[in-house]
Amino acid sequence: TGVVLLTQDNMIVLQYRDPEGNAIYGGMLGTSTGGLYDSSFHPDKKGSVAPVTTKTVKAVAKDELNWEIGVENIRDEKLRILSVVDDEKRVHTEAIIFAETEMTFEELTTNAKIMAKRPSPRPGHEFAENIVGVPATPATIEMILSDLPCPMPPTHVACLVAAGTMLQAKQTGNLETAFLWKKQLEQKIRLTEDNRKLS
Repeated sequence: TGVVLLTQDNMIVLQYRDPEGNAIYGGMLGTSTGGLYDSSFHPDKKGSVAPVTTKTVKAVAKDELNWEIGVENIRDEKLRILSVVDDEKRVHTEAIIFAETEMTFEELTTNAKIMAKRPSPRPGHEFAENIVGVPATPATIEMILSDLPCPMPPTHVACLVAAGTMLQAKQTGNLETAFLWKKQLEQKIRLTEDNRKLS
């Protein structure tokens, strides 16, 4: 799952991945939280994996929000699955989720520091991330994805594009305008990636 979290004071939470403890994406900005889903076996069909449902995806998102940055008690209606994307570089499929919390960014920062000190529920994944808050606007997302020199994991880019499209639709009240914004942003991202490859 890749979660983009909106705070009560209209900030989007991003994580700066720990360069020491995060072997894959260390030193990069990323979504508010992200994690892999460990499927379980089907209770009735021997040898089959239990289906992934909206309920299981939201449960994983809640666990990640709690474990990584200390957000608790998000109601299901405050979690929206926006899309599902594939990462061809590090092969996996990721659900993109937009979440809203009643916490302010300052409250969240305090919580995240407390959570970073507790033992990890996952052995081998003991790392503390740093969170940053940015204004929840399409313009901010566009700047992060097309102007910053720091690359971001591909599925995290997709998460922010989806969140920005939703924010654009809310801001303008027009889906057509939001999809045009998305298309133009995707072109800018491709151009930015091409320039990175050349330098």
